[in-house]
Formats: sequence, structure tokens, C-alpha cells
Amino acid sequence: MEKRILVPLDGSALAEMSVPHAVSLAHATSGTLTLLWVVAPAPVTLGVPMDGSFPASPALMEAREREPRVAREYLNRFVERLHVAEGLNVETIVQEGDPASMIVQYAEQNPSVKLIAMATHGRKGVSCWVFGSVAEKVLHASPVPLLLVRQELHASIEASTSHYTRILVPLDGSTFAENALEHATALAATLRATLILFTVLPNQYDRVMTNKGGVGEWEWVAAPWAREAEWATSYLEDVAQNIAGAGILVETKISFGDPVEEILRMETEAAADMIVMSTHGRSGVQRLWLGSVAMKVVGSTTRPVLLVRAKERTEVPELQPSAASRSLQVC
Repeated sequence: MEKRILVPLDGSALAEMSVPHAVSLAHATSGTLTLLWVVAPAPVTLGVPMDGSFPASPALMEAREREPRVAREYLNRFVERLHVAEGLNVETIVQEGDPASMIVQYAEQNPSVKLIAMATHGRKGVSCWVFGSVAEKVLHASPVPLLLVRQELHASIEASTSHYTRILVPLDGSTFAENALEHATALAATLRATLILFTVLPNQYDRVMTNKGGVGEWEWVAAPWAREAEWATSYLEDVAQNIAGAGILVETKISFGDPVEEILRMETEAAADMIVMSTHGRSGVQRLWLGSVAMKVVGSTTRPVLLVRAKERTEVPELQPSAASRSLQVC
């Protein structure tokens, strides 16, 4: 089946930041690109006062009626540019409606779409653009993984990296996290990239209060993270062994501390080009720490993040963290 990457654009330099990454993945997967521009419906009224509706101004109506033509001209120029420079098969779509709804609808109605690539900007803008807006809505409902590319507004397309040789995959031992692992493994095989499997445990120097057996006999003791570290090491090694059997290079790493801070630190230490991780959907499936960490990472990293919406599974993994570890890893 044809592999198609959907790239929503709106004419802005910010939205264009996702294009080099989509192009790189299209080349690696022998895929094609679909450039989608969603225009807002032309307004009929401007407002609803007490005594009726104000008609939209002629200037506003003319601007909205002109937008589909402007969008097609812009996308056609992009197609020429990509075809000449990259030799890719590119199609363009201009639709009318709500941006998030139309992006998701197109992906649902076209099974050939395997990925959506979108751009977002830095920390200041993430809260107002991602959360409660287009990207978050797409993430909650998208039937395919979402690649979010964060760039500062002053960055240029030429400055964007689109080469993936090392992929960081945060895992927490849950089956939900392993949804991302499946996609990361497929990408690594296609791109001939190295996978870095990574998990974060609570601070190894934490202490907990325990009862010595008698009434009121409590004492502070070192938290039993040695046992959790042994579990994590065994878990990652088992996963790595299965992946390495397919000829993929794999590294495993464990850290202690805050999950977001450690993931951001590890992406630099491990020289990762991309982060692939799971997140939960609108229903809020059960998860360990990854469900709430993913979007925080998006808001701080400069690496592209491939977010895989976790799907519930019925099978029980062979290795799971202890109940104590689960309760302390939830964010």
C-alpha cells in the first residue's frame, strides 16, 4: 500500500518547518506527500447583537473568498519546489472547515496516510498553540502517529535538521509505551538508525518511612530502588535483544530523577535526532508516567517528537514494575 505523509500548511514560515522532516521520511520510506491547507468557511454574519445579526463586511467576505485561490497558488509553488529539488510525488488538497477536524478526517478517510507532520514553536507558544488548539485536537483523535517539529519563530527551513541516525525511545514498562516502540523499531529499520531505549526511575537517594513491626516503631530507610533498577535493566535488555534480532542497533540507558528533565538531558547526552514516545488519547487510558510527560517534552525539546497515541491492549507483559514503583512514577 502507498505510504503517504500528511503535512498541514497555512502559508506561514512556522508551518513550513515540518516540511524538511516530512521530506526526509518520505525519501526513507519511499512515500509521498500530501500538502493540506484548511481554509475557514466564509462568514455570513459578523455577530449576533440583541436585535439581530450584523452581515459580514464586504472586505472580509472578499478576503475569505480569495483564500482558497491563494492557498492553491501557494501549494502549487511548493509542489514545484519539492518536485524539482527532491523528486517527490506531491499532491495538494484545499478544504474548507475546522482545521483540526479536517486534518483528522482526511487521515481517517485515506488509509494510505501513515503519518501527520506538523510544526509548533518554542516554550512560550506551546501552551497557546498545542494545548487546547489544533495539534492537541489532532493528537487526541488522529488514527496515525503525529510528528511534532518544534522550531523557534526566527529559524529557517534550511536550519532544520532532517537526518535521523539515533532515535530515543522512553519506556516505562507499560504496554502503552510499547505502542511507540513498534513505530520506532520500524523507523530504525527503514532509516538504519540506532534505537536508544531509556527509562527513568525515581531518585535513587530517596528515603521512605517503614514500620519496624511495633506500634509507633517507624524509621527512615533507603528506598528500594536497587530492585527497581534490576527490573528496569532486565526489561530493557529483553526488549533490546528482541529488536537486535532483526538487525537493528540498540542501546539501553537508565536514569534517576524527574522524567521530563531526564529525557531532555538524555536526548543531548545520547545525541538523539528524534524522540518517539506514547501519549494517551482523549479518554485518558491507564498509564505510568509517559502519558503526562510527552507533551511536556514537546514543549521543551528542539528535536522532532513522534507521538503515538496509545491504544489499550488486553495482554499482560511478561515484565512489569512493582506496585510501589508504579505509584511513584505517575506524574
